[in-house]
Amino acid sequence: MTVQSAAEIYQANLNAGSRMFFAGDLDRIGCLFAVPCAVHLQDSSQRIERLEDLLVMLREQPDSLRRLGTTEYHRICIKAEFTDPTGQRIRGQHRTYLLRGGSYLMERSPCEQLIELQGDDWKALDLNCQMRNSDLTMVGPQLMEHLRRREAQPDKGES
Repeated sequence: MTVQSAAEIYQANLNAGSRMFFAGDLDRIGCLFAVPCAVHLQDSSQRIERLEDLLVMLREQPDSLRRLGTTEYHRICIKAEFTDPTGQRIRGQHRTYLLRGGSYLMERSPCEQLIELQGDDWKALDLNCQMRNSDLTMVGPQLMEHLRRREAQPDKGES
């Protein structure tokens, strides 16, 4: 058995997520995220408490990519390291590349992500991107409306 470095694990996680996301395979992409998790951008942040909320958020994002005319979506690891002695958490940095026909659509944005081994899967706990939500929608109006409606409903478990 080959031992993988933190960077290899981190890049494999990025590759799997990028393929699923860009292909629109959002039903499977949930296996790559822990819930709760957090998404931080320069002009917006959101804590995602449930998988359903995450999927609403992810379904909105391809619209933003299509609006830009994106033909390729890549995330490349810059560095990654294990953050605990058991090797169960990795903090990494990567750049996101959006391309159309070989040309960059926007400035390559640096991001940082914390992933954790849960069972057999590495899952994202926290994502911090140095991009503006207004340039590439990650926390969009459909998610915000979904969260408002959910918060307005009384908890069915309460009496």
